[in-house]
Amino acid sequence: MIDERERLNERIDTLPETQQQVLRRTRDVELNQEVYLQLRNKIQEMKIAKASTVGNMRILDEAVVQPEPVEPKKPLIVVLATLLGGMLAVGIVLVRGLLRRGVESAEQVEEVGLPVYASVPLSDEQQKLVQRDEAP
Repeated sequence: MIDERERLNERIDTLPETQQQVLRRTRDVELNQEVYLQLRNKIQEMKIAKASTVGNMRILDEAVVQPEPVEPKKPLIVVLATLLGGMLAVGIVLVRGLLRRGVESAEQVEEVGLPVYASVPLSDEQQKLVQRDEAP
């Protein structure tokens, strides 16, 4: 193949200058035609790719613009957050109160095995309240 190319180049060198120019221009035209065909094929491929990306989409509803801007209702949010926080705090206090009853009598301390040195007696008012609560 290389030998054949060299022979062709030698033959071209022996030709007159005008024929050499004609051969060069013929090669240039053929090369430009090939480049042109390749570019056209690429354009066709790109058009096909573009047409295939549309897919099966359709518009269901047109977009509607609201007449007024949408904004959060701050007073309502503050009131709800305050109520929710208050209820949550009361719930936590009640649950902690139920879970931690504390010591109510000296007998409970003695059951654990600890000595009782002194106790604070109930006042007369407190005894009346306890009796009133116990009465049906």
